Amino acid sequence: MMIDILPAGSKRHYEIIEKAIDAESEEGRVKVAGIDDLIWLKRIRDSSQDKADIERLDNEKN
Repeated sequence: MMIDILPAGSKRHYEIIEKAIDAESEEGRVKVAGIDDLIWLKRIRDSSQDKADIERLDNEKN
C-alpha cells in the first residue's frame, strides 16, 4: 500500500484531518480523506499523476 503523508499547513488541512475517517490497513490505523478533500489536495500538488487521479475521482463521484 502506498500512502501520502502530508503535514497540515493551513486551516483547510486541519479541517480535512478532522473530517477524515479512521481505517485499518495492513500497516495499522490511518486517516482517510473524503473524495472532495482528496481532489482539493491533489489540485494543490498538481503533478501529472494527481491530474489523472483527479479525473478518476471526479468520475467516481458521478
